[in-house]
Amino acid sequence: DSQGQTWLADQPRTSPDTWGSESWTRQFPGLNPFFASQRRTFDPIKNTTDGPLLQDFRYGREQLRYAFPVPDGEYLVELYFVEPWLGTGGGLDCTGWRLFDVALNQQTVLHDLDIWKEVGHDQALKKTVKVQVTGGELVLSFPHVASGQALISAIAIASLDASARPAPAPQSLITSLQPADPATAPQWLAQTWLDTGRQVYANQPVTFSALPSTLYGAEWLQMPSKAASAGPRPKATFQVSTAADIYIALDAPPATRPDWLKPYEDTKTTLATDEAGGHLYQVFRRRFAAGALVALGPGSYLVAANRASTIEPAYDLKPTTGYKPATARLSGPGMAKETVNTKESITFREARGGALEWTIQTGVADTYSLTFRYANQLSKPLTARLTLMGADGKLLIKDEQVELLPSKPGKWNYLTTSTGTMINAGSYHVKLSALDAAGLSVSGLDVQ
Repeated sequence: DSQGQTWLADQPRTSPDTWGSESWTRQFPGLNPFFASQRRTFDPIKNTTDGPLLQDFRYGREQLRYAFPVPDGEYLVELYFVEPWLGTGGGLDCTGWRLFDVALNQQTVLHDLDIWKEVGHDQALKKTVKVQVTGGELVLSFPHVASGQALISAIAIASLDASARPAPAPQSLITSLQPADPATAPQWLAQTWLDTGRQVYANQPVTFSALPSTLYGAEWLQMPSKAASAGPRPKATFQVSTAADIYIALDAPPATRPDWLKPYEDTKTTLATDEAGGHLYQVFRRRFAAGALVALGPGSYLVAANRASTIEPAYDLKPTTGYKPATARLSGPGMAKETVNTKESITFREARGGALEWTIQTGVADTYSLTFRYANQLSKPLTARLTLMGADGKLLIKDEQVELLPSKPGKWNYLTTSTGTMINAGSYHVKLSALDAAGLSVSGLDVQ
């Protein structure tokens, strides 16, 4: 900051030995720890010489908290607040629109704090509180929110004990960064909280101007511009401390991506910088297990990382690909193509032995739904076996017995299942094999 002090980025707490934050996502393993609780304002912050420091903030209610392991004793805690939303544009009296309590070790030290009433919109507000710690931990929380949500922009903790040392920070997602060229190693930096306006390269004043929604708040690598790889060796390597999605923003068309990027999926999104009046990068993604080594090959690209998330995608916004009977491969006895209920269909005329198979294509790593449209004009359920295989026919992803209920005359039924797990971009075989399926007609498969 303007006084030469170093402020550490917010990190999710990972163990009792580290400091860090917690929020409502703690109850939902697999969600990003900062999901729906972190923002940034681009408005200038007044009443401070360190406006950029206070433009980032966390928000939440009673489940937002910070914990700091500290030796017992007296501490001076500085809390920094900004009202980034209420009163934007002026002309409104926002008194009472945001009211929240602040507690240190379960003792309320600020009651019904109203940032707007005290300083207005986009103004820095500093509160200083002394606290006596017993039990080896200092906890900041917001036990009661009367209106809106609590906000916090920065926290500083001071001790009169000159020998006191802070607890370690939680381990970052990107660890053990090893550039291949020792001469440029100081220019390779693992950064946090990716956002527009951040400087892209360590040695050039280029900034990010547009990001895909998934990359806001990501960890990322700030590297030298046009960093070269040392022959066949990777340009750099690093490890991920937990399961992570690695994003490579490539400065080249997707069709020309290098071989080392072939296992990465094309996200069909772009990243932009303000270089030369505006420059687009194609974004690719690959998931790595905890502790995995990530090797960065040759080429011109940018790198970011996010903790792997299990949040379900918005299926209604995902494209659906339909597969017709004409593209299916038939095998075994009694398989016939015919028209059923005015639609081209494949009919199983034998109870067992027949099968139909589609080769499907997936464009991004995701969990996919599989929906069969079928007609069962009998009065009893029919059964079949559904399998999902890798393109090489060796990787069995799904194997289940399915029941196909009778349909109304002239109508179609739908059998919907899913891949059961996330699968990578590529080709797969979906096969429906008869177990007791004489009379079953299938008119298509939808993959979403």
